[in-house]
Amino acid sequence: TPAALRALLITLVLLSLAWGGLGGWVADQHASAASAMVTVDAPLSLDAQQLYQDVADADVTATTMFLASSQPPLASTQRYLNDIDQAEAGLSALRAAGGQDQASSAALATLARDLPVYAGYVAEARSDYALGYPVTGGSFLQVASEEAHLDLLPAAKTVFDQRNDALGAASAQAAGLPL
Repeated sequence: TPAALRALLITLVLLSLAWGGLGGWVADQHASAASAMVTVDAPLSLDAQQLYQDVADADVTATTMFLASSQPPLASTQRYLNDIDQAEAGLSALRAAGGQDQASSAALATLARDLPVYAGYVAEARSDYALGYPVTGGSFLQVASEEAHLDLLPAAKTVFDQRNDALGAASAQAAGLPL
């Protein structure tokens, strides 16, 4: 009958509109997740990885620059100072981003507190080596290296792991099935 066909037609139109609305909503969710992944999560994950690498390279450079002689080459000193500057810049970017869980916030606080302490120990070691006191310089260098391995690198790894997990979650949301 014509009334039944009209009711069926209206029902199908309404279902089509609902299906289109759901499709638009899902597309918007995927697009916003992909955008967040590209603009926020991926750069922060890269910053966290770079922070870990800068701290590790600074420690290796500081440790090895005094093995050859008590007066390290200028290139090694510049590399160490560049690593420290880049680590501080990466730390500032990660702290400014916010939105971390409690473990990541604690790790960032540890890095902010201990990175200047580490740099101070290395500076003291450099000055002691320059003054001709390799024993005390070596002691400060050992304390600096312990600071890096016991506090700085584990904290940087915690931050990287958290940022990498956030990137994985955003990637799964951007590429996953709807709902």
